[in-house]
This record gives sequence, C-alpha cells and structure tokens, in this order.
Amino acid sequence: MLFRSVVINTGPLFAAGNFGFRNCAELEAPWFDIACDDAGTKITVVKTAPDACNPGAGCMFTSTVTNESSLPFSGDVQLTDAMFFPDGTAINAPIVTIDPPGICAPAPGAVDFSCTANLSLAPGESQEIKIQVLMPNVPASYWAQNCFAVSAPGVAPPALPLAPGDESDVTSCAWVPFGGPADRKSTRLNSSHS
Repeated sequence: MLFRSVVINTGPLFAAGNFGFRNCAELEAPWFDIACDDAGTKITVVKTAPDACNPGAGCMFTSTVTNESSLPFSGDVQLTDAMFFPDGTAINAPIVTIDPPGICAPAPGAVDFSCTANLSLAPGESQEIKIQVLMPNVPASYWAQNCFAVSAPGVAPPALPLAPGDESDVTSCAWVPFGGPADRKSTRLNSSHS
C-alpha cells in the first residue's frame, strides 16, 4: 500500500477569509476511486483586561491569538487594536510597551493602530500579545472598552468595536474600569457591551 503525505500552508487560507479547503486524490486502476478530506485554519482571539486601572497610569491588556485548527499556521496577519469610551468615542492612548517586542512592523506609538505581524502557530498553540498603554487622566473615573482583531494583511481592518450582538472569532473586546468604585458601577450599568 502506498501512502502520500501532503503539507498545506494555511496562511493563504486565513488571508482569504479564514476558510477551509477540501483536498482530494483520485485513485486509478485497479481501484478507481476518489478520497477526500476537509481541513482548514481557525484563528481565534481572546482579549483580557485587568480588574481595574488608574486614570493617568499604565494599563496592561492581553490578546491571546490561538490556532484552533488541526494544521499549523504560518504567515502574515494584520493586528488591529482600538479603545473606546462607553459612548463609542475613540481613546487615543500612548503605548508604553508591547510584548513580544518587534511583533508589529512598524511599531505603533499609540492605540488605535493596525500593523503587520508574522505569526507561526502549531495546531492548538497560542501566542499572547501584551500591550501596556498610558490611560487618560480625564475624566476622573470611566469605563473603557479595548478591542483587538486579527485579519488578512493588505485589506481594510475590521470595524471596531463590534456592533452590539455581533460575534467574531477573530475580534475580541474587554471592558475595564478606571477611577473610583461609585462611578464605575453607575457607568457600567449605563453602557452597552458586545
């Protein structure tokens, strides 16, 4: 019996929209049959935030990018990060540190940004991207929503934040309070979440 292994680079699949593929082999005499197998890439993102941060201080957000497929992923992706007040107003926060260093080319100076990164992830492997930003000190207390997306390079980044009720494997947002607990509670109850 003859076996053949086929290795497929899933990077272009993600660039085409994170879709799968079907690979078929045609058998000739004496069996005359077709054998097929389906596979694909599935990149997911989970954004996490600390329990609270202080206005005017650094705040660390973590985005975990995971290859949930059974195949390795290697290729360029576009990373997009943005932050918003509950009313949807963008927050421009200077970046203090990015870990791993050099993941973005060129290195961004503030949130919001989009950059190109090269990711290589084995099946089931994750990579954390930690970004510490300097938060505004006005107002004295507020909530902020930080969103992170992974998409194909060379195309417009996804709109952030996601619309209420929308879901995406490649976009994730996290809320974090800044300032005093009394204001945090009332602001949280009056904001919408995705």
